[in-house]
Amino acid sequence: ALRGDNGRISPETMRLVEAWTIQREVETERDPANASRAIFEGERAELYLAVGDRGEALECFRQALYIARQEKSEGVYKQIVEKVDNFGLGEDFFSL
Repeated sequence: ALRGDNGRISPETMRLVEAWTIQREVETERDPANASRAIFEGERAELYLAVGDRGEALECFRQALYIARQEKSEGVYKQIVEKVDNFGLGEDFFSL
């Protein structure tokens, strides 16, 4: 179960999220293009949304946009903005 009886994300779910994150970080580090890092952060944001951690998802989306902007990856930047909008996070995301 994603959440325990107390409504919090279960320890098992967090272990899986952490294992996925570590694996993808290693894969991303092998790719010299920083755009892959922006894509990774976007994927990680989606994972955090799936387990119910909206705050961490917003942080990952922010990081993805920052990286895409720094690397002038307009296509990746637009994809991340679309994901933010598609998940209905625009108001929370762009208000900060």
